[in-house]
This record gives sequence, structure tokens and C-alpha cells, in this order.
Amino acid sequence: MPEQSLHEQKKNRRYKSIIRTAESLFIQHGLDDVQMQHISDAEGIGIATLFRYFPKKEKLVVAVAVYNLERNIPDFKRLVATNKPAYER
Repeated sequence: MPEQSLHEQKKNRRYKSIIRTAESLFIQHGLDDVQMQHISDAEGIGIATLFRYFPKKEKLVVAVAVYNLERNIPDFKRLVATNKPAYER
């Protein structure tokens, strides 16, 4: 069982790494100009491996958006907890 756990950890690290790489390329070049091949090249993986994680570019775009939202949740919670009027938040 520990091997499966190690495998899952490695898979999760790869998943997050792909998202970070895609995010960086999207910021640098724009969503429309980045192809899946660019992401796989930058990540140093084969295109088939990338498509196993994200069968469509749209799914990767959504994963990047979710990743960004999750990073900002603590900031949103802090803003909601303040006693300032909504406009000032």
C-alpha cells in the first residue's frame, strides 16, 4: 500500500506542476496562443501524458482558474470578516 500512496503523491505533484506551468504560459502568451504541445514541452513530459491528466485544453484552463481561486480563499475570508462596508472591502 505505501507504494500506491507514493504513486498518488507523485501523480498529485505532477498535476499541480502542470497547472503551474500552464498558468505561467497563459500569463506570458495568452490562452489562445498556448497549445497543449507548448505546455508538455515546458513541463518536460510527452503530449500523451499531458492528455492523460487533461484530455482537453478547456479542462486545464478551468483547473488553472480553480487553482487561482483556491489560493485566494484566505484573502476572501479575511475581507468578509472585516467590519467595513462592502464598498470599502
